[in-house]
Amino acid sequence: NLAHFNLGKSNAVTREMVRVAGCPANKCGTLRNGVDLHRFRPDLPSSMRQQLGWTQDEVVFGQVANFRTGKRHADIVEMAAALAQPHPQARFILAGADYGAKASILRKINACGLGAKIRVLNGCPSPEEIFAALDVYVCTSGAEGFSNVILEAMACAKPVIATDVGGNPEAVRHEQSGFLVPVGDVPAFSQRAETLIANARLRKTMGMNGRRLAETEFSLAAMVKAHQDIYCDLFEGRM
Repeated sequence: NLAHFNLGKSNAVTREMVRVAGCPANKCGTLRNGVDLHRFRPDLPSSMRQQLGWTQDEVVFGQVANFRTGKRHADIVEMAAALAQPHPQARFILAGADYGAKASILRKINACGLGAKIRVLNGCPSPEEIFAALDVYVCTSGAEGFSNVILEAMACAKPVIATDVGGNPEAVRHEQSGFLVPVGDVPAFSQRAETLIANARLRKTMGMNGRRLAETEFSLAAMVKAHQDIYCDLFEGRM
């Protein structure tokens, strides 16, 4: 109540500010993150596949997320296990810092015999290099405000399979730039992954749709303009 105006980074977050935190609805609004369209772009070179011993014939899925329980990395491991036999060309990259959940994920990978198909990378100081090696970006998070990483993957023209939570539906257009699935629904993740494995043209189309969304709705310039508009409205008493 002390603030003149409160900003959420997605409509989902803004609704929670009102519903949970009790912020007055007339003092709340949404201002989404922007993505660096030059740093994250479709034509980035990458030697990561070669370093991992993979070729262009493999279909590579990836997630860039710190290893904490809420990110649900185990769902990706289970998806990889489901795809291993029918789609031996499927590969997976998991990259992020350890926040307590990494050891259990490594044990699960080994228990499923997926060590050759899933590579776990320590941290990701240059996530654009990872995106350049991917065919599909995956977000299995149980909760999200508004994911910068999804925006970065979209800017790199990667189709996205993401959980239908928080701000994810505000970034990913279902069946246009990717797919939205329920949290924890590994069969749904696997089914959407199979669709993209089988159709390289669809991967490209969805990826370019995501790039266009990043350019038109989620650029840094659009974010800066939105800040300016809000400040001007506040100063001039329109909010």
